[in-house]
Amino acid sequence: MNISETITDYKKLLPEDQNQYLEQLLAFDRIIFPDTCKQELHDFMHDSDAISVQVVEYFDGVRLIGYNSILVLKLKIREKNVFVANSRGSFLPNYQRANKTINSVIKVAVQHSIKHPLVPLWIVMTLMQPKAYALLASCAQNFYPRTDMDTPQDYLEILKLIALKKSDVQKRGEGIYVHPRVIPETALDESINIHDQANQHIDFFMQHTPDFFDGMGMVCVSKLNTKMLTEAAILSAIERAAS
Repeated sequence: MNISETITDYKKLLPEDQNQYLEQLLAFDRIIFPDTCKQELHDFMHDSDAISVQVVEYFDGVRLIGYNSILVLKLKIREKNVFVANSRGSFLPNYQRANKTINSVIKVAVQHSIKHPLVPLWIVMTLMQPKAYALLASCAQNFYPRTDMDTPQDYLEILKLIALKKSDVQKRGEGIYVHPRVIPETALDESINIHDQANQHIDFFMQHTPDFFDGMGMVCVSKLNTKMLTEAAILSAIERAAS
């Protein structure tokens, strides 16, 4: 599969171009997420804490098959700056197994970290699918919350900080936060056979987010460091093998 990509710096677009670009993303979003709300997409792209908004678009030939909007937020914990990368995107169903979402977030995060090497950078994502959570948890020990290790204090602080920024967040355990997301059309398909593929990570996700097929997602966090980059390389190899 020969997938190409382009990157748009959303913050550098003129306001009228931002509006037009947002409409294009919304139209694509509604192919996968029919109930996507324009205001929710707008609020995400215009987060007041975002110092960087990069949109990676993926093409099969000339056909747009997916995109990922990646924000780098500048936040404070105990009067110290931290950067948090957060993303939102979608892929057409036939391309979801081979999507490059995690890799694109890491790539943007690494580029940002090179420019600001002294400020810690975290990656936060909301996962709605048990299999996606299980893949990340099994490949990356530096990934929380998880069933086989308690969440370290610095990770808990990031989760709490992000939970305060999101609407309708529910706390379902120490360091376990969920919040509603727009439901993709493929979510129900995954729920049908999920019990046949259960493992400790899927069981953990299902225990705390049994309503994922109603649109609930689990907020997860990882820290950008050498260990994470090694784990990301392993995950990338698995994704290529599955595609």
